[in-house]
Amino acid sequence: MTHRPLPPGLTPDEQRVHEAVREWFAAVDGPSVGRVSAARDPHLAPDGRRLALTGMRTVSLDAPRGTTIAIVDAVSGGLRTVGGGEHDRLPRWASDGRLAYLSDQAGQPHRLVWTEPEDFAAVTVGPQLAGAPEQLDWSPAADRLLVVVPDPEHTVAPGSQPSWWPRVNRAQEPTGWRHCIVVDVPSGRTRRVSPPGVTVWEAVWAGPDTIAAVVSDGPGEEAWYSARLVLLDTEGEVPPVPRALHFTDVQLGRPAASPSGRRVTIVESFSSDRSLVAGDLVMLEGEGSAARRLDTLGTDVAHSSWRNEDVVFFIGVRGLQTVAGEVDVSTGGTRELWVSNGSTAGVYPQAVQDADGTVFAVSESYRRAPRVVSVRNGEERLLADLAHEGSEHLLGSAGEIRGVHWTGSDGLPLDGLLVTPPSSVASAPYPVVLDIHGGPVWSWQDQYCMRGATGPLLASRGYAVLYVNQRGGTGKGQQFARAIEHDMLGADTGDFLTAVDHLVAEGVVDPERVGLTGTSYGGTMALWLITQDPRFAAAVAVSGLTDWVSFHHTTSIADFDLFFMPGDPLELGGEYARRSPLLHAARVETPLLMITGALDRDVPASQSLEMHRALTMQGKVSELVLYPEEGHVVGDFPGVIDATARTVAWFERHMPADRRRQGSR
Repeated sequence: MTHRPLPPGLTPDEQRVHEAVREWFAAVDGPSVGRVSAARDPHLAPDGRRLALTGMRTVSLDAPRGTTIAIVDAVSGGLRTVGGGEHDRLPRWASDGRLAYLSDQAGQPHRLVWTEPEDFAAVTVGPQLAGAPEQLDWSPAADRLLVVVPDPEHTVAPGSQPSWWPRVNRAQEPTGWRHCIVVDVPSGRTRRVSPPGVTVWEAVWAGPDTIAAVVSDGPGEEAWYSARLVLLDTEGEVPPVPRALHFTDVQLGRPAASPSGRRVTIVESFSSDRSLVAGDLVMLEGEGSAARRLDTLGTDVAHSSWRNEDVVFFIGVRGLQTVAGEVDVSTGGTRELWVSNGSTAGVYPQAVQDADGTVFAVSESYRRAPRVVSVRNGEERLLADLAHEGSEHLLGSAGEIRGVHWTGSDGLPLDGLLVTPPSSVASAPYPVVLDIHGGPVWSWQDQYCMRGATGPLLASRGYAVLYVNQRGGTGKGQQFARAIEHDMLGADTGDFLTAVDHLVAEGVVDPERVGLTGTSYGGTMALWLITQDPRFAAAVAVSGLTDWVSFHHTTSIADFDLFFMPGDPLELGGEYARRSPLLHAARVETPLLMITGALDRDVPASQSLEMHRALTMQGKVSELVLYPEEGHVVGDFPGVIDATARTVAWFERHMPADRRRQGSR
C-alpha cells in the first residue's frame, strides 16, 4: 500500500484513527492483492467437471478492485484464472463446452469474449457493445449469445465541446432504455430482438428461438417496479411484439427456463430494489397458462435453475438460514438439499446444481472466509479455499456472532445478528452500533465481514454491532415483506428501538452508548431515528434520504417511494412531509456524520446537504463528507478506507469504547 497523504482537516485523534484503519486494511486486504479472494455468479459446465465464477481480486489498496474469471475443477478443487481484462465477469458455459464472458480492457470496454472447448487460451473476441452489458446467456444450440445491454448515457466527452455548453433535459428524450441483443457466434453479427418502447431488465433463452424476458413499457429505473414477464421470438429481422406471460401487482425477477423452454419460473416478490429480488417461486407453462406457485418450504427464493424438464432447483433465505432445495413439478414434491446457518457470496444466496443433484456454491460466514464447496446429502465438501493471511488476521480480532430474537412493540417476532468484540478487548455491557441494512426489502444473513469492513473493525476496537432484520425484510414470506408497504418510517421505526431495549435488558449493551449507521434505507432510518428518540449517542448515515418530496422529484427511481410511502408526494402537509427527517431537524441532539457520493442517482447528494445545512444553522453537531467519484455506495478502494476511518473516528469521538474517555464527548 502506498502512503497517500491524509485528507485535510483531520483532528489529531482523527489522524490517529485514520492511520490505524489504514494499517488494518493493509493487514486484512493487503495479502489478497493479485489473487482471487472472493467469488460470485457460479456457472457449471454441462459435463459437471468445472465451475466458472466471477472472481474478485484486489489490484492495490489505492485502486478499485478488479474481477477475473475463476475456473474451479469440480473434482480436484484446483483453481485457475482465465482472461486478461481489468474486469472479466459473468462466465457462461455453452452446451458444447465453450465459455463466454464479458471483458472490459483498457481502451476496449464491453467486449464479448468466448473460448474454444477445453482450450481457454483459444479466445475469440466478439463485438464491442455500445452499452455496459448486464446479462449473458447461450442459446441451447450454442450458436447464439443473448446479451442485455443498456443504452449508453448521452453525455459529451470532457473537452470535446465548449465548456459553456449546457446540459439539456427534456421529458420527450428519456434515457435508461435496455435492449435484448442476440449475437450470432459464427459471424459475430449482432441483432436487436426487443422492440422499440420496451425496456428489457432480464432475459434467458426459453427454447431454441424464444426468449423469456422481464420488461417494462418505458425507460429508467423507476419503470422496473411495474415490469412483467413476456416471451420474445428471435426469428425474423423485425423485433416482434412481446407475448404476455405473467404480470402481478408486485415485482418480478430472476427468470429461468426448462431445457425445452416449455416451462418458465420467475420470482414474484414485493421488492425495493432491482438487485434485491427474493420471494415466491412461480411457474408458467406457456401463454395463457395459470401461474403455479411452487412449494419452497417457506424459503424466499432468490435464484432458480432447471436440472431437467421436471425438476427445478432453488436457493434463498428462510429466517437467518440459507436454504437450497428442488421441486419436482410433475409430482409437486419438494425436498431440501442444503440448510446452512451461513450464507453464500452475493447480496442473496447463489448456487448451481449438476445433473445428479450436487449443489455448488461459494460458502461463507462471519467466522469463515469464502470457499468454493460442493454439497451432497447436506454435507459440504471443500473444493477451493479463498482464505489468505489477511483473512486469518481479520478473524483473529473480529469477535463472535450470534443470532438474537425479540418481539416488536406489537408482538411481531423479529431477529438479527449480534457481533461482540473479543473478550480480550472488551466485556459487557458493550457500546453498540446498530447497522441498518438497505432495501428495505432485504435481510442480514451470517456473511463474511457482514459485507463490509466497518463491523469487524468496530468489534476489534471494543464495540458490539447489531444487525437488525426489521419488518419489511426477506426470509419470512411475503406478508412480512409487505408489512412496510405504504408505511416506511412507520411501524418499522419501533423495531430498532425494541431491539435496543431487548439488549439493554439482557445486560449486553450500555444504554448510554448506542450508535446508528446504515446505507440507503439504512441511512434514511438512521436519520429518522435520531429525530424520534434522543437515546442515540452518535449516528453515521450513508446515502440517506432526508426530504421525501425533493427525493421523489430528483431520484432516478421515482416509483420506489410510491410503493413505500402513504399519500401523494405533492399533498400539502401530507405523509411525505411528516415522515421527512429534514422537517424534524430541530429535534436532533445526536452528533451526525453523513457520507454520500456525488454521482449517486438513487439518493442524490443534495439530500444529505439539505439535512447538514438545517442542522448547522441551528448549531447542531453535523459533518457532511462528499466523495466526488462515488455513487450510491462508497465501497471500493481507496475511498472505502477513508469512509471507514471517518465512521470509526466518529463513534470513538462521541461514544468511545473506553468509558474513561466518555467525558470527552
